[in-house]
Amino acid sequence: MKKETTGTHYVPAHRTTDGRFNSFINYFLPEECKVRSQSDFYYVTAIALASAGFIYPPLFIGAVACVVAAKKGEGK
Repeated sequence: MKKETTGTHYVPAHRTTDGRFNSFINYFLPEECKVRSQSDFYYVTAIALASAGFIYPPLFIGAVACVVAAKKGEGK
């Protein structure tokens, strides 16, 4: 008979989340350029999508959507 285990599987420390949505991006940025808000995250995403848009042009639509979302988030 198969035993049922409870709990979660082992997750390496570098794969765990620390509750922040931008920890992966902040790893690559210098200290003065850290992403500190949701709007900053949208702007960084827009830059990445615009850069990739030169290879696959429909990504420009995603970049525009990210900028609109960032502008909407700043007003709150």
